Amino acid sequence: MTYRLIFGLLLSTFVAQAQRSQRITVYFDSTKIHPHEIYQALVSQDTVLNGPYKRFYPNGRLEAQTRYTDGKRDSLYVEFHANRARRLEATYVAGTRQGPFKTYYPDGKVAQVGTFVDDEPAGPLTTYYPTGEVKLQTTLTKGQPNGAVRELYASGRPAAEVMYANGQPNGAVKFYYPSGQVQSEGTLRNGLLASSYKTYYETGQLESETVMNEQTGKGSYRSYYPAGQLQTEGTYAPAALRERAVKNPLGDDLTKRVAPRTGTAALDGPATSYYESGKVKGKTTYRLGVPTGHGLSYYESGLPKEDIDYASQGRDRKVVRYYDAPGQPRQAEEQFRNNRPAGSWREFYPDGKTPRQTETYAANGKLTGERLTYFDSGKVQTRQQFDLNGLQTGVGQEYFANGQPFKEANYLKGLLTGSFREFHENGRPAVAGQYKNGKQSGEWTYYNASGGTERQVTYRDGKPENAGPRLKLNGKPFVPKASPKRK
Repeated sequence: MTYRLIFGLLLSTFVAQAQRSQRITVYFDSTKIHPHEIYQALVSQDTVLNGPYKRFYPNGRLEAQTRYTDGKRDSLYVEFHANRARRLEATYVAGTRQGPFKTYYPDGKVAQVGTFVDDEPAGPLTTYYPTGEVKLQTTLTKGQPNGAVRELYASGRPAAEVMYANGQPNGAVKFYYPSGQVQSEGTLRNGLLASSYKTYYETGQLESETVMNEQTGKGSYRSYYPAGQLQTEGTYAPAALRERAVKNPLGDDLTKRVAPRTGTAALDGPATSYYESGKVKGKTTYRLGVPTGHGLSYYESGLPKEDIDYASQGRDRKVVRYYDAPGQPRQAEEQFRNNRPAGSWREFYPDGKTPRQTETYAANGKLTGERLTYFDSGKVQTRQQFDLNGLQTGVGQEYFANGQPFKEANYLKGLLTGSFREFHENGRPAVAGQYKNGKQSGEWTYYNASGGTERQVTYRDGKPENAGPRLKLNGKPFVPKASPKRK
């Protein structure tokens, strides 16, 4: 018995020494000037926070404070803005948020008021504008809205009214303009559109209307111009709304993403768009809001404007554009891969045959290789080279319409560098000099059309060192005014 008693005393001594409470300070850097955290902990093989805890901004101001018990927050938790004003108040019990919470704007005004139950927002939730007016009111169940969500403008007029059940929009949905005019209205069931959904211009004119057939799960979609003419018609494909959990940042807006998709993002199947005159503007087939297959757009004259082939959910496409002229002369040929320019691109003059510009795009969507532009005669106007990063490189050339060289310059990573030459139309030199890092450098010589030297200028970092006298607007030499003599 004596042996066991002594062993027990020794063991308790070792445990006490192994788990002694220490005050620990963690600094922002090795200078150990500004503390980042200060807390009490039981230090042993594992360090367990136990006691007061404080966290600081780099300037030394308090950022947060609370208290830990056995490694868990277990008291009032308070966060502060950088200006020392409170940002958040919440209570923890054994590491779990329980009871009322508040968030604040930097000026000290309340931003949001609610309650936590077992670490999830529950019960009434109210959000305020920085000016103090109510912005949003609802009731939460396990972090999700349950019942009515009402959002208000700062004026007090309604901005949105949405009914929720089981964490999803269920029932009437209504959004408003600041003027009080209805912006959209409809009915949702389990996050899906039920019955019809309408959107309006602020004038009250119908903007779009989606009518659902609950038996087939499909619907019809129509949009209108402000004057009431039909703009687009097609088939609607319902899609579930993607709701997200309430995280309670300042001003969390629970009405975001509640309204069903409208516009082309809602279409599934063939769709036709119209000009205000009633003439067909385009025909496209959609798959769950994404263009697919073959699409056509038209000028108001009725002639084709664009011919597009879609692939890879609309990310890849080949486009042919036409001039608004008889015979469908081609204006351009373009292609995209993963929504970026790709491959060979060509532009044509109005005859549809003479090239205006040719260029190539790499897999990264940037210009690469040679880009050529042409006069309408078919002769080359400019010749440029681009590297894989889309930056001009090598020799760049420009020509007169008669084919004679106009300019010749060297590029490196998009900057002018090395020799530069410019010519008169008769072929004689006009300018000769050097560039360094995109700026004129060294001695530059300027020639007249007869070949004689007009002047020479030395540049340093793009600025002339020996420029002639500064001229006034009237062409006379500029003479600075003498400073008035002091009496």
